[in-house]
Amino acid sequence: MLRASGISHLDRAAIEHLFQIQRRTALLLMKEVGPEMRTGGSVVRRRDLLKWVEDVDRTEGQELRRRENVVDQLNQGVAEYKAARRALDNQGKEPMGFTLPRALLATTVASLPPNIQIESGRISVSFDPEEPNQALQLLYVLGLALANDYDGFLLTQQSDAPDCESVRHTAIQLYDRV
Repeated sequence: MLRASGISHLDRAAIEHLFQIQRRTALLLMKEVGPEMRTGGSVVRRRDLLKWVEDVDRTEGQELRRRENVVDQLNQGVAEYKAARRALDNQGKEPMGFTLPRALLATTVASLPPNIQIESGRISVSFDPEEPNQALQLLYVLGLALANDYDGFLLTQQSDAPDCESVRHTAIQLYDRV
């Protein structure tokens, strides 16, 4: 609309109408763009306003679109979880719960606990058979590590890849150097 307009200058009232904002906000916007004093008040050039809007869209618009994408993904994940939970409820299955230390949320392939081993074409998880919830926790941690560090996982799948313990050892050595 602004781009197609033939008007060369816009006053405060025009900016209020165009952006559907109140007087004070329109004045602040005009100050950002760079007003010119004219008889009867200040105005901004349409091309300056257009450039300002494009700059804002280029910088802040990308962040807004990224956030909207993240919210959409979270909403989709929540909807999928709720659907899965309803299906389990309909089957009469109780939810399994367990706690994870906060540090495990950032787990990578190199920082997996020793009872999870990743080799080319093979993943093994060892747990105490007396504590089946430990299996759930370890599988969840494995899923987090794969999601957080998929490139690290791909490295373990190369034919000449070291086993997970070697990757862990190398990562510790690199960390110690830093």
